[in-house]
Amino acid sequence: MKEWKISVIVPTLQAGLFLPRQLEALHMQNTPPSEIILVDSGSTDDTLEIAELEGCIVENIRQSEFRHGRARNIGARKAQGDVLVFLTQDAVPVFPNFLEQLCNPLEKECAAASAKQIHYPDANPLVIFARHFNYPDQSMVRTGTDVNKLGIKAYFFSNSASAVRRDEFWSVGGFSEEVIVNEDMLLCAQLLKKGASVAYVAEALVYHSHNYSLKKLFKRYFDIGVFFSQSASQLLGAKVESEGKWFFMQAFRALANQHALHWLPLLVAESGVKYLAFQLGRQYRRFSPQICSHFSAQPQYWTGL
Repeated sequence: MKEWKISVIVPTLQAGLFLPRQLEALHMQNTPPSEIILVDSGSTDDTLEIAELEGCIVENIRQSEFRHGRARNIGARKAQGDVLVFLTQDAVPVFPNFLEQLCNPLEKECAAASAKQIHYPDANPLVIFARHFNYPDQSMVRTGTDVNKLGIKAYFFSNSASAVRRDEFWSVGGFSEEVIVNEDMLLCAQLLKKGASVAYVAEALVYHSHNYSLKKLFKRYFDIGVFFSQSASQLLGAKVESEGKWFFMQAFRALANQHALHWLPLLVAESGVKYLAFQLGRQYRRFSPQICSHFSAQPQYWTGL
């Protein structure tokens, strides 16, 4: 592997539960990072103490200032590496070759790469299916020519575990600080549009999953709907609704094959909540910022709008 200088960037808030495991996994990498930068938005648990003990660089911002793209850009501006690796605070590398595998495609002229996320042991069957659905076992490289064939899947790129060459990252201005979520998907779209290629690396594994309540799922998908309304002109070829229908049908089939149809009511409930929240999010301009803040998982985003 090329001697990349790797900077790992992690936005944090009350990260004490996962941070020790994540930092231990990063320190044990065959190709360890040259620096780990935490962009913390007001933790009051032991996050900052852990970061100091582990030798992390910490950039502090107010929680009211947090936006997904902004926090990551702050870390990227601080970084000295040739490669910027972005992780969420609850994404834990599985094997010591994680960074090596994730960065390998960047040697082959790929601008960016994202990892395969696998579920934690406490994941329910629907979460387990979602991980298999979104993160297949086969690696692939996408270019702008794949948009017509893959639709929204062409732009699939997750900051929960991703790597971007520093020069390519700043060539498109870094992450958008205007969109509410999915700044990673938008970055991927911008890279493909400029003629770059983006890899999905099935060999680079991280633990990352959530058993969302219906309330949290609503808020999450409201924000996703807002994003698609904000970014429709930049995501040409994205057929989101058809992807949701395909997911439901495949999830139903998986439950049937596993003789686990007692999970079907939750699948139906989650699907209904996702659809309703997504459609409301796409119409967010019809609502006041106060209502949007109530619906959203990012209430600070709506302050002052």
